[in-house]
Amino acid sequence: MKPGGAPTTDEAAFQALGRLLPGGSASAARRLSRPLVFNRVAGAELMAEDGRSYIDLNCGYGAILLGRNDPRHVARTAEISDGMDLVGLGTSRLELDLAERLIDLIPAAELVAYCTSGTEATLHAVRLARAVTGRRRIIKFQGTYHGWHDYVAMNWVSPQERLGGADPFTAGALPEAMAATTILPFNDLSAIEAVLDAADHDVAAVLVEPLMHNIGCIPFEPGYAEALKALCERRGVLLIFDEIITGFRHALGGYQSLIGVTPDLATFGKAIGNGHPLSAIVGRRDLLERFAAAPPHGVALGGTFNAHPRSVAAALATIERMAEPDAYPALYAKGEALAAALERAVAASGLDAVVTRFGSVVALHFQAEAPRRYEDLVHGDLARDAAFRRGLLDHGIATAAQPLRRFCVSLAHEDHHMARIEEAAHAVLKDLARQGAGAAPA
Repeated sequence: MKPGGAPTTDEAAFQALGRLLPGGSASAARRLSRPLVFNRVAGAELMAEDGRSYIDLNCGYGAILLGRNDPRHVARTAEISDGMDLVGLGTSRLELDLAERLIDLIPAAELVAYCTSGTEATLHAVRLARAVTGRRRIIKFQGTYHGWHDYVAMNWVSPQERLGGADPFTAGALPEAMAATTILPFNDLSAIEAVLDAADHDVAAVLVEPLMHNIGCIPFEPGYAEALKALCERRGVLLIFDEIITGFRHALGGYQSLIGVTPDLATFGKAIGNGHPLSAIVGRRDLLERFAAAPPHGVALGGTFNAHPRSVAAALATIERMAEPDAYPALYAKGEALAAALERAVAASGLDAVVTRFGSVVALHFQAEAPRRYEDLVHGDLARDAAFRRGLLDHGIATAAQPLRRFCVSLAHEDHHMARIEEAAHAVLKDLARQGAGAAPA
């Protein structure tokens, strides 16, 4: 609010949006601690209507790899898709070109099925697993996020008293659908064994983020992925890696290519098109062929905007850039620089906080030790986490407002951005240390 009570440009625009959109935004995850309306983006920065520039530490929840409006990517996407638009019939050469590249790059990919969003990809993957196995249950892990459909819209960020039991994060979800999902702790093989050892387990698939990024940066423990894969094979259960975040962000072949464990199915999205709407299900040929089978054995897969030519062109352009030898080392180095900056700010503040990182994804948790699973986070200071994010925004650093969310960087983040982030983090953490747990920075 301006002096005298007049709203700022952003506040005025947000008030207008509030009359037109629920909550003033197109997604609940985009809401910030105060009104901000962006009208231009470039590189690692977001420009608001009030003229202020913000350093982007969200990167579209990880979808932006190369930077925003990267000139080379924009030009190459336009060149590849020249003369094409949505057709809605048949197929396009672009779809075939991208499928060939994905099959070459991703260990699990024998066939590729296109979708538009991550939610669609995981929904179709779960439905496919049920159709193929003839079973109805899936296993999901506490703290993982796989989209908004009723099969998985539960047990993401749960209070301690609701751990393990059904904890939907939306009203209107069918209890009958959620009842077919078993919630287990991450990185606990014995918990899965206890379920799958039952002769009548009725489990079609295990759905897992191979690196838990929706609550920070929690990897598989050594040997866990291999043991999980072997257990699923013995019990006739499909293993599905949700690589919507990890795919392309950490490697063109997905996280599976880094750990050497190949799932039966995998879902990709977000960074696959550097921010353009595109997702994919990849996996074994005998499984994905069910998408083309006739009723009653066929699994329906459709979508008007599946494999939109511009999104596919954006994915091909992204692959071209990220396949260059310098791309991932440079991206990982930027993630390392961000983690180091936050670690220095934490050390200077004296607060109990831990920084975790994999590649270009970084997390900061207000607790003494790095988490191994979601259950380790329930005793952390989430109020202080939220206050830290509010403080960063006040200092011109934009990230998700909700606690536990990851920070992401892109190839467009430079040393001067890291310096500003460190300066802001130092100031905010110093204020939090002075004011006490959960206090809002001045």
